[in-house]
Amino acid sequence: MNKRTTILLYLLILSNILNAQERFDKEWMFGYGQHLSNNFGVTKMDFSNNQVKVSSKNGSPDFALGIESGSFVCDKSDKVILYTDGCSIRDSSMNIILNGDSLNQGELYQYYCHQTGSGFPAKQSTLFFPDLLDSNKYYLFHKDSHLNSQLQTVVSQNLFKSTIELDSSGRYRVIDKNKLVLSESWLYVDDLSSCQHSDGQSWWITTHEFKGNNFHSFLLEPDGGLNGPYTQAIGDQMFQYLDQPYSATFSPDGSHFAMQYDSLSTYSLTKFIALFDFNNTTGEFSNQRWITYHVDSIGSAVGLSFSPDSELLYVSTARTLLQVDFNQSEPEIVVLGYVHEIKNNWIVGIGEMSIGPDCRIYVGPGATNNFLHVIHHPNLKGPACGFQPFAIETP
Repeated sequence: MNKRTTILLYLLILSNILNAQERFDKEWMFGYGQHLSNNFGVTKMDFSNNQVKVSSKNGSPDFALGIESGSFVCDKSDKVILYTDGCSIRDSSMNIILNGDSLNQGELYQYYCHQTGSGFPAKQSTLFFPDLLDSNKYYLFHKDSHLNSQLQTVVSQNLFKSTIELDSSGRYRVIDKNKLVLSESWLYVDDLSSCQHSDGQSWWITTHEFKGNNFHSFLLEPDGGLNGPYTQAIGDQMFQYLDQPYSATFSPDGSHFAMQYDSLSTYSLTKFIALFDFNNTTGEFSNQRWITYHVDSIGSAVGLSFSPDSELLYVSTARTLLQVDFNQSEPEIVVLGYVHEIKNNWIVGIGEMSIGPDCRIYVGPGATNNFLHVIHHPNLKGPACGFQPFAIETP
């Protein structure tokens, strides 16, 4: 019963950082637990030297990278140096860095970070960024989560920025923690996204109002300066009839943005994608439209990824993988595969996905298991994209 591949890409929300001119993504880490003999621990994928090497290392008993929330960042040598599970910030040895504890405090923090140790319950709520002018400095943007009795769900209210620095002794420390950059009554929890500015140095960071039509955006400058928030109302009121988005992402070229939703009915076979055009110079969204698709089995909307050339969109619904050609007057939707099997006494389905440094799309199993699926040629339409279930078995 391998625990290390629980969801691969809950933590790969940093996929929006993968397209920087200076890449910080040649190593990926995910997993939880510390006992490799019992198939617990952390899986490492190394993309250096034009190949993929998969190995494992001991984790920490109180740190879960990828179950709920999680992000990591590599340095310029392409080695993972910092992790977060939404509860704390840790170094490459899984130790909490100086002043790196107590992120996102509140009732959910106390329960999930201290009582269960399963990570903060917000899967797309953290993003690391390197300072492009100071190689010893990094920034973490992170959102809190709160139970809302009125809405009968979990919402976010605050977006924070924390600054991490490598000191003269060679240790990382947080020098500015939980700096409030946005406070709203209700925000979506699982939608924090980023896109590179057209200048190749700055970053747009966005989050969306809960069941409204307001985007809140920031521009992060190369030296860590932050401009915004810039609020833009766009789109219809369809959002109020849908559940929270399960995933949100920009296209690699910064020209599109998409969010995937379920309907409010748990058993609905109809799913929804909100698709926007985006101007990565001005930070403006436009041309909002809905793509509706149907699946033939129960399963939540889960993963979302554009192709590397930004022309196609891939979506997963726990068991089904689809490809969407959204450039047609009527979007063309192709079912690429269906996965629902028992392996190692656990179900393998189709989960979160993200573009790798090798321009393949890696797809998690959607549950606790040690298999990854791969889309080998994601720029190609239909079966030519080369979807391979169970392509990688982690140690």
